[in-house]
Amino acid sequence: MARSSREAEIKKATLAYLKIAEHGDPARYPIDVRNVARRIGCSPTLIYKYGLDSEISSARERQVTNNPAARKASKRQKEKNAMRLARQEAEKQIQVNKGLVARLALVEYNAARLGIDPEELYRPMPKPIRSTSRAGFRKRTSKRSR
Repeated sequence: MARSSREAEIKKATLAYLKIAEHGDPARYPIDVRNVARRIGCSPTLIYKYGLDSEISSARERQVTNNPAARKASKRQKEKNAMRLARQEAEKQIQVNKGLVARLALVEYNAARLGIDPEELYRPMPKPIRSTSRAGFRKRTSKRSR
């Protein structure tokens, strides 16, 4: 009895998977060359070699027509959504910045009202005095004083 060819086995497995995937959920049964190759246990290059990529693309189209609610957004739509989200995030950050500027203005006003020069609020802190070492100057308690 002759052994079946590897090409025939791959074609049979691919068509069987595509038949199931066409009527299934696109999230559960993704139809593209890499996922089909992983599901049937072969290399994606073999699918291209045996010309099954055209069958996979037509099966993907049939899956989309069978599941209109599960249609994936086009690449352009995804980019538009990403841009919209980025603009919303930028607007949110602008509002936060405006709130911080308003709060700083209020602090400066109150400082001037209390007789403090508002410019003094922005003076940098002085550096700590490090002229002498403080190593070993920890407060020690003797055992007798406890």
